[in-house]
Amino acid sequence: MKKRILYLISLFFVIVLIFVIAKPIFMLYNSVFAEGLTFKDYLEVMWNGLTLDNTSSAILILVPYLVLFISIWIKLNPRKVLGAYFFIVALVIAIILVVDTSLYEFWSFKLDATILFYIDSPSNVAASVSTMFIVIRIALILIIFDAIFV
Repeated sequence: MKKRILYLISLFFVIVLIFVIAKPIFMLYNSVFAEGLTFKDYLEVMWNGLTLDNTSSAILILVPYLVLFISIWIKLNPRKVLGAYFFIVALVIAIILVVDTSLYEFWSFKLDATILFYIDSPSNVAASVSTMFIVIRIALILIIFDAIFV
């Protein structure tokens, strides 16, 4: 039981760390919009975002918590169930991080429900950027996915 609790706590902090690291990367990539920011400003952004990072991380460890809790009484292999879950979560996080960082350059605001208006016509969205832009973003999604999933 102690191993399960330590696993969940470490999982929580790993997810928080991923979100915290994403903030300065976002700011550095979009540095044109963040000119004149000091190191203190970067730290303040990370600090102020911790509440949302903690909340998001708590939500994301809910499924592993339930799986580990259920596996106490029901014979199941948590690694198999959680492997599929983490595959999906890592992919979604990677896509969101790359898309959010990339679209800010064009939209000048962070990702929100606006993207839902464009989902029905991805060809129109893709037509506004170069093929190389899309290829690089897909490669970044795969690299980030791999880093998170591992």
